[in-house]
Amino acid sequence: MNVQRLISGRLTTGIVLACCFLVCAFGCSSTLDTLSPSYSATPRVVASGSSFSILSDTQAPIWFEKLWLKYDENELATRKILDTIAADSACAAVVHLGDLTAMGSFESYWEEFDRETEGLRMAGIPLYPAFGNHEYMPFAGSGKERMLRRFPFMEGSWYEKRLGPVAIVILNSNFTHLSGDERRSQQEWYERRLSDLDNDSTVSIVLVGCHHPPYSNSKVISPSEKVRQFFVPAFMRSTKARLFLTGHSHAFEHFRVEGKDFLVVGGAGGLLHPLLRGDEERETDLFKWPDERRFFHYIRCTFASEALNVQLLRLNEEHSQFEVADTLHIPFIP
Repeated sequence: MNVQRLISGRLTTGIVLACCFLVCAFGCSSTLDTLSPSYSATPRVVASGSSFSILSDTQAPIWFEKLWLKYDENELATRKILDTIAADSACAAVVHLGDLTAMGSFESYWEEFDRETEGLRMAGIPLYPAFGNHEYMPFAGSGKERMLRRFPFMEGSWYEKRLGPVAIVILNSNFTHLSGDERRSQQEWYERRLSDLDNDSTVSIVLVGCHHPPYSNSKVISPSEKVRQFFVPAFMRSTKARLFLTGHSHAFEHFRVEGKDFLVVGGAGGLLHPLLRGDEERETDLFKWPDERRFFHYIRCTFASEALNVQLLRLNEEHSQFEVADTLHIPFIP
């Protein structure tokens, strides 16, 4: 086991538990019936040239995380990403792959997220999230409740959204927070939906998203064996499922398995993770970068006449502008 991951994991667990008692006074004191902002669930009209954005891990760093990971004005990067998306008149929706906020149990953290996403709500851009591990921290029940108050369509914590010819299937990869019945229900629903979407003539591409990556070279987190066991096989069998998207590793990573693409897009605000490189890689990363730490980013998917064009948008070091760092062209399937 990587020593840095072992130390940071134990330190994180210990300090989080200690901090729970300190922050309950101001975090849990906010009752669950506090009025929350209304997040739209209806996408904008999708036409040729329209786009949607995908990001993950907008949580602000917790102070003790900075003891072993470098701070890069992370909150400023998150605001820049969200404000840029909100100003994009072509954006039909935003998909968020989890860890919206640092501690989902506490209303104060959610209020910060609400302020950061005000531009999206004002622009009428819907936000479609997945549950990350931070949504359940430190008390799973209240964390889930605060998430569902803002996104009531997530009652089952797995769902599907349509954006033109694209179907987006969002799953809950927090298996320890799901009962046995919930895990079975999600799996049955997932496999049935992929089969149905393959036979749906109105669907040209299926994207599958969850929080935990089946493949990653992060030195801080490990790839999820359960995602690889339960979610990847059905994705690989599906004809129209072409792109598997996750976060949790705070980096951009690109893997290809039997012709299908797996992207990790966890660079929207959490402390950036160093990655294993060269001979130490767990899996071959198709995206090459000279440093072990990468950059803040999100991806923009644009509808073309016969394809979905995926752009990796990198935020520069000054947090002033974005540049296209990589592209992926996915043809529509008739």
